[in-house]
Amino acid sequence: MVASLHTLTIEGEATVEKCTQAYLGLAKNPNVNVIGHSGSEYFKYDYERVIPKLAKEGKLIEINDSAFRYKKSCASNCTQIAKLCKKYKARICVNTDSHYTHTLGRGTETLKMLEDIDFPQELIVNANEETLKAYFKEKNIYY
Repeated sequence: MVASLHTLTIEGEATVEKCTQAYLGLAKNPNVNVIGHSGSEYFKYDYERVIPKLAKEGKLIEINDSAFRYKKSCASNCTQIAKLCKKYKARICVNTDSHYTHTLGRGTETLKMLEDIDFPQELIVNANEETLKAYFKEKNIYY
């Protein structure tokens, strides 16, 4: 299951503390495998508090290409998140967050950013078919 924050998930103003608490709750949820597009400006959280907890609980953190292509205000957040994922050895998955067929499979901007920060490939769960299948096996996910 992929979990992410949206306008309907936070009551009232989406403060950093409210979003931090929401992500800490998701870290504890055994049904959640992936934290989706957490680089959003609107749902900013305390990355230093949350990323280590997500790593400890084995959650994947999605970094999506649309942040670099269409939501430029989120790009610096995604880069900061990726750097903390590297620091705390949190595994990630790269995604397009595509809403259009012409952008399916694109991840070039995200991959460039990961290369620029020397992100370890072994922490990218969907870097290749072999590592993705290993993750599925680890989590008992049948495909």
